Amino acid sequence: MNKFKRLSLVFASSFVLVTLLSACGLSTPTSVATTAPATTAATVSASHTWLIADPKAFLKTLPTPTTTTATPPVADAVLQKDWEQPVTSWINQELASIKRDKLNPPRAARALALLAVSMNDGLIVAGQARQQGQKISDDAVLAAAARSVLTYTHPTAAQQYNDLADKVAWVGVWQGRNAANEVELGQNLGKAIAEQVLTYAKQDGADQKATFTVPTPAVGVWQPTLPKFAAALEPGWGKVAVIGLPAGTEFPIAPPPAWDSADFQKDRADFAATQQNLTEQDKALAEKWAGEAGTVTPPGMWYEITRELVLRDKLDNATSARIYSTMGVAVHAGFCATWKVKYQYMVERPIQWMQESQPSWTPVIDTPPFPSYPSGHATSSAAAATVLEKFFPNDKIRLEQDSNDAAYSRIVGGIHWSLDSKFGQELGREAGNFVLQQAKIGLK
Repeated sequence: MNKFKRLSLVFASSFVLVTLLSACGLSTPTSVATTAPATTAATVSASHTWLIADPKAFLKTLPTPTTTTATPPVADAVLQKDWEQPVTSWINQELASIKRDKLNPPRAARALALLAVSMNDGLIVAGQARQQGQKISDDAVLAAAARSVLTYTHPTAAQQYNDLADKVAWVGVWQGRNAANEVELGQNLGKAIAEQVLTYAKQDGADQKATFTVPTPAVGVWQPTLPKFAAALEPGWGKVAVIGLPAGTEFPIAPPPAWDSADFQKDRADFAATQQNLTEQDKALAEKWAGEAGTVTPPGMWYEITRELVLRDKLDNATSARIYSTMGVAVHAGFCATWKVKYQYMVERPIQWMQESQPSWTPVIDTPPFPSYPSGHATSSAAAATVLEKFFPNDKIRLEQDSNDAAYSRIVGGIHWSLDSKFGQELGREAGNFVLQQAKIGLK
């Protein structure tokens, strides 16, 4: 039994339903499968679109394809090599942009999900177009969709994305898979897909400024903390709608024990004991999964894990996009659910209590500026692992270990109670399984 499971407390309390959608962290894995999966993502059943309800009907809304043929640019050998798997290459662009722009975890999860969904839906609609006799470049579809979404989530780098998309749209032509006129058709389709995705994004509530009043200081109630006493981060994120899930969706999560209850008193005592006996391994784990500003953030770390598995198994574009998008929707849902609960219960962070009992104590990593319960790392990691285990069943043990490590890292890092991680993982698994059901994921 790993340390997280040993230290986690069992809190007996009845489940309550927390409304999620009605209004509404990781590094390279420590273990790699030593044998090829017997059942992989390549065997997953039929495709699922997230924001294009009916691909056939969507195609009918598009203008009649033109026959204009643009002149291909001179082939670029470096781009051809780097963009052999364009779905993953566009994910790499988003990860680099998250680091550069220092996006916070909830916004990083949303940005990645929007990109992955646009590529997934774009490829499915392109496949439908081919069934109707249209020849179309997938490289161009992906380039046009990604360009628009990245420009929306990272507007200061618009020129960079435009220049890149104009070039990599032609990779299929350079490699002999497509004719020049198929690029133009793909660009038109990708742009139309992105318009649909961004129409949704601009109405999901993420751009609205939430009003928030710091609660009156009280025992067990969150307040801005050391080291910066920063203002509450994204207090309205629990009202952000999640891509592709029905309005009114609810996930069950137990309320935290009362601050003065025996359960929470024991949790605090166990936390203090853990902090007094940290090993170098504990500290390294906390730092490995920290995912602070200027990194790919915790959701980005799960895309890195997904990228490793996708490339290892040499999966095609459509399958890769489906995996990235399904996992991404689950992680985004996990963050929305977590943030709703955090600002509902406003549970005090460990540093608030420890500073009173042990003023000289400091956590291994900085405490982020929002309430403690539940852990966002635990929730999002469990959501991601739940989805990825379905696509990569032979990697289940490794994925579960990554999820447990991410959750436990926040306890030894000094910023979460054990109950935050325990119930966060339960919430994440609920979110992941619900998203799998919506996506109709089933292995043949």
